[in-house]
Amino acid sequence: MAKADKKVQHAPVQTVLAQPQVQVAVEAKPQVAVEPVKMNGVTAENFTTFTKEVLITGYGNKSGAIRGLAALGLKPGPISKHLDIRYQHARNVLSRPLKRDVKDQRDAAAKAAQAALAGEQSAGK
Repeated sequence: MAKADKKVQHAPVQTVLAQPQVQVAVEAKPQVAVEPVKMNGVTAENFTTFTKEVLITGYGNKSGAIRGLAALGLKPGPISKHLDIRYQHARNVLSRPLKRDVKDQRDAAAKAAQAALAGEQSAGK
């Protein structure tokens, strides 16, 4: 027996109209100090007495709280348990450098290279 030819019905094609793109001006936040923010009274021994909300607000955001607690010597496990986040989130935050730190290092290296080139050019004349 041969199979009967069946017509396959496809879902109707929907056309999507492109929405106009709107640009919104966003006010830039001022740069904060590169060194980790320290909350008064928080130590590695007593950090559990502070609620996660107080720590996150005090450090500015979750990533700031993770970095701040790590600066006190805590490992990602206890940090993640207290802030009620996944271990991997804490580990990722601690393993990746801040973008502003990378930019500062890159700018410093470029300045040093320019100064070295200027020194070589003036010595060669």
